[in-house]
Formats: sequence, C-alpha cells, structure tokens
Amino acid sequence: MSDPFCAHRHRDEWLDLLTDKVDLVSANEEEITALFETDDVDATARKVGDLVPLAAVTRAELGSVIVAGKLPHWRPTPGKPGRPSHPQREPQWLRTRPQ
Repeated sequence: MSDPFCAHRHRDEWLDLLTDKVDLVSANEEEITALFETDDVDATARKVGDLVPLAAVTRAELGSVIVAGKLPHWRPTPGKPGRPSHPQREPQWLRTRPQ
C-alpha cells in the first residue's frame, strides 16, 4: 500500500482493487487498519484475508502478520513482545527455514 492518508482518501478504489485484481498485499499496520477503518489488527487480518489470497502486514517492533488462506500467522520479532506463531497452522513454506 502507500500510506494511511492514501488508504482513507482512496478507500473505495483500494477495496475494488483488492477484491478482484490483486493476489498479494504488503502493508504496514497503520496503512491496513486505516483502509478497513478499525484499530483491531485481528479484525483487519480477517478482512484482508477475505479479499486476497496472501497478505503481509508489518507491525514494527511487534513483528509481522502473514495472512494466507484466511488464517493469520503471527510473526513476533525475536526477543520482542508479540503474538506467538502457531506452527501447526502454518503452511509448509512458512515452516521451512534455511539452515
């Protein structure tokens, strides 16, 4: 995405774009919550998962959220507070880590 102002100002256009024309969204937490007009990151993850097959949302010191198949996969930054990831719910490509 671009920035929270752009998400607010062009909300209808962004949602139309995400509905039929995009397979991957990359945004930060502020941008994506502005687009869906909520501060609830869980709700935002569910909403973006309903529109696109894959989304990556960065959350600064809290790590990131990957939304794949409508399920959020929380990735806390090592050594920082955040939501734990759930390996049993992760797709195989997320579980495979280089040695």
